Amino acid sequence: MKRLLLVTAVAASLTTAAHATTYDVSSNITGVQLYLGTTDIFSYNPGYGPPSYITGFKLGGTATDANDDGIIDSASLTLTGEAGFTASQPLKLIFNLGSGNFVAGSGTTFSSGTVQLDVYADVNPDDESGYPDFQWVPLSTTDASTTNLPFLAGQPGQLTTRDVYGNILTQPNTTAGLQLAPGTHALPGLWDGQIGSEGVNSSLTVMNLLGSYAGIFMEGTITLAPQAVPVPASVWLFGSALAGLVGAGRKRRAA
Repeated sequence: MKRLLLVTAVAASLTTAAHATTYDVSSNITGVQLYLGTTDIFSYNPGYGPPSYITGFKLGGTATDANDDGIIDSASLTLTGEAGFTASQPLKLIFNLGSGNFVAGSGTTFSSGTVQLDVYADVNPDDESGYPDFQWVPLSTTDASTTNLPFLAGQPGQLTTRDVYGNILTQPNTTAGLQLAPGTHALPGLWDGQIGSEGVNSSLTVMNLLGSYAGIFMEGTITLAPQAVPVPASVWLFGSALAGLVGAGRKRRAA
């Protein structure tokens, strides 16, 4: 009887010992803004060119709670998506970021991938035929492997732009960063573009775009769902041996 109790206790310890929990990260991003000063360029329309659009924005990857205390300790995230808009010419931003490392209480830093700005331009303006050849061509690229993109909380930023007279306009803000926690949680949200309003500090990050600082805002949700944990084969074998021991004990008592 004592042997059986000991074996049972060992089996229980194998199945209930503390372990790391890995989460799959997904998102439902319903709105994205890129503010230059007080203008969201994703919704700005100068009266010509194609309308703005936002498509395919999502956060993904995995996150880990190393000691099952309900706090995410590390992560590897991706951020992808595309947004088109018109300034002097049609433009589009393509986000393809990876290696998003999370630090609890601070946020996420992406250290691989790119944010690429393309322009729709005539690639052969000197063609004597007189027919333009418009194509999407790269205008600038931010390489996160050489210039890490910090989506961190509490970072000071200045959303800068220029007015029609060339004067620099600034709106100081403090970033909210990209935070992670088990379950489904709201992203920081959008801004109404009003100087001094509360939403200005909801930007995930502030990045440099063609010499001006631009704030990225997102609304929607991010979800961390625990991955299914397979039972190790050793535990199944141990359980089978335990069942055999119990059966053998019953046979001896019956004899």
